[in-house]
Amino acid sequence: MLRYLVASHQRGCDLYRHLVDYYLSDEPSFTFSDLARLCKTDLIGYRWQEQSWRSLIATREENRGTPIPTDLFLSENKSPRYAYWKARVDSKTDRG
Repeated sequence: MLRYLVASHQRGCDLYRHLVDYYLSDEPSFTFSDLARLCKTDLIGYRWQEQSWRSLIATREENRGTPIPTDLFLSENKSPRYAYWKARVDSKTDRG
């Protein structure tokens, strides 16, 4: 069962990366400032998603001479599901 769950999660992550790659293939230009604006929306809610976008746009022609920002634009995961589970774990931790 665990193997199935891990494999399903990995397939979902791979699909996400392929969809981002497909989206970027149709964009004539996409810079790190575009990514910073995108991170302010709900389209990117997890830090691993931002890291995926960064790895895909770093090699684009318009970003080759630009230094890659060292800090992530997302300071923490902002998905509602993440906040829900984090609150549950924190409440269990607080009770000891």
